[in-house]
Amino acid sequence: MPRTARHDHQVTLQRAAHLFWERGYHACSLKDLETTLDMRPGSIYAAFGSKENLFQAALTTYYEQLVNGMARVLQAHDRVLDGLTAYLRQLAAEATGEAGAGDAPVAACMMVKTLLETTADTPALNETVNELFDRIESDLTATLERARGLGELPPETDCVRLARLWQAQIMALRTFAHRRVDPESVLLLAEDMIGALQRHALKPRDESMATAGP
Repeated sequence: MPRTARHDHQVTLQRAAHLFWERGYHACSLKDLETTLDMRPGSIYAAFGSKENLFQAALTTYYEQLVNGMARVLQAHDRVLDGLTAYLRQLAAEATGEAGAGDAPVAACMMVKTLLETTADTPALNETVNELFDRIESDLTATLERARGLGELPPETDCVRLARLWQAQIMALRTFAHRRVDPESVLLLAEDMIGALQRHALKPRDESMATAGP
């Protein structure tokens, strides 16, 4: 695919993701898509095949933005847990308008909204969003296992269980931020969540003992 065409395709998916995030899958009409994407119905169907396929592609684009954003924050920190806490603070800041949100809406996660909206009449979409959540859980588990291997977490830490807790807290934070609450409440909630994670962590002296071995 030529570079310009690839860029245009990505821009289209980002616009579609924002529209679906605002309206939801069922409430988003073909006319809405035509206006937002500046495409005629024939062009939309030629490019994506169906509204459902377009939604799946847009949802995957949204997911990729999330995981790439987390990866960038983690790479900027020497300690894994410092990266995770910085990421949660960033999500809280973005959700309250304290930081730039980039192309992905953050007040309430599109994936969470999709999980709640998709039912028996859209099984493929429900399967897709569940698979994406599974990937996030696996990525978080691997990240926490790396922290455990580096001595940041106790050797007995159940990383799968902790990853599920961390994922649930991220989902809760972004949903909570969608309520009519003041920004400070969202930021403080993020700090409470960080405190819960830090209670699992080893202190620096304990880390050196954990990595030194017997």
